[in-house]
Parts: sequence; C-alpha cells; structure tokens
Amino acid sequence: MAVLCFLAACHDGSWSREARSRSSATVARAALATPLASGSAWADSTCGVDTVRTSVPASVLIHEYVARNDSLGYFAGDSKANDAWVLRAAECPAHLGGSDIGEVIRSFAIDSLGATADSAHYRVRYEVVGTLEPTDTTGLHFVPGAKVDSEEVVVVRTQYGWRLSGQVGDLRINARHAAPVLHLPAAQAALIDSTIHFRGSGSRPDA
Repeated sequence: MAVLCFLAACHDGSWSREARSRSSATVARAALATPLASGSAWADSTCGVDTVRTSVPASVLIHEYVARNDSLGYFAGDSKANDAWVLRAAECPAHLGGSDIGEVIRSFAIDSLGATADSAHYRVRYEVVGTLEPTDTTGLHFVPGAKVDSEEVVVVRTQYGWRLSGQVGDLRINARHAAPVLHLPAAQAALIDSTIHFRGSGSRPDA
C-alpha cells in the first residue's frame, strides 16, 4: 500500500475462535449510545467509508485485521478476499496508500493502549524474519533480516460501526504462508522456510 477493555494477545500463526470472540457487549452498547465526535475523517465525502452497518466490537476488529494479514496478507498474491475485507473495514478506503515492501513474520502480539467512547488504540508488535522487496523481473524477493517491528492502529467509531483508521493494509504475512500465498519461487520458499527453524539473534515481540 501503521479497547474497549484491557486486552493483550500473542500468536504464532494460529488463530482461535475464543480469541476472536472476546468482547465486552455491555461496554460496546454504551459506546454506541454515546454521541459521535465532530470532524471525523470518515465523514469526508471523499473517504469512501463502507456504509453497511456492523456491530463488530473494536477488540474483535483489530484481531481479525492482524490475523487476516498473518494468514493471507493484503494486496498481494492470493489475498483478494482479504483485500475486499480491509477496504470494508477501513475508515477511509479511498485514501489508502501503501508500501511496495512487505514483511515476513514469525509471530505477533497485540496490546491495548486504551480507549474512549469513539476510539480504541492498539500496538501490534511483530517478530520479523525478513522483508519482501519488489524486483524488476521476478516479483517479490525475500531478504532475511530478524528484528522486532511494531505499528500503532487506531480503531474509530463511525456512524456505521467501528472502522480501522489511517494507513492500514501493509503486507505482514506469516513465514509458513508466504511462499504458497505469494507464489514465490522454490529457492525463495526454501530461504523463508529456513527462518522458521532458525531464530537467530532476534527476540519475540512479547519478550
């Protein structure tokens, strides 16, 4: 193309039904009953916000956003279903930009940074094993490089339900899924596979 209640979760590529379903129905109903703040970005006529009303809580939305990226990524390879989902979930899909460089990750962790009636703030931390960079002839090229990366994601309450604010949809895909989803050559797949079995000097995002 960076809670309604306290919540922290760590994942290594798996995604449980229990984790996705965590929410506070009482707080969610109270938030929806609170008047919306004026000057919200989604109210801009050029924003392109999806006007289909949803009742998905902010905590569930952020977890689904990160889990979808982990499994299939966004805007690359076989991610068409995810692309359509994130455009519906974004506050301003018409304003989304993006990076040509993606990240291959081993695991992620989601921390709540607090919430108000109109917004919920999260930090997502990633255990990165390398980057995916574009080439002129062969598409994406994997470059190994262990690090811990993070992004802050804000979920905002619109007239139509909770939406992901800002520039969302950058590719961060799990090392186990990257090669088949992105149709990478065998040599690239083997290089990525080696990162699953060798942790090197990097640290987990929940360390």
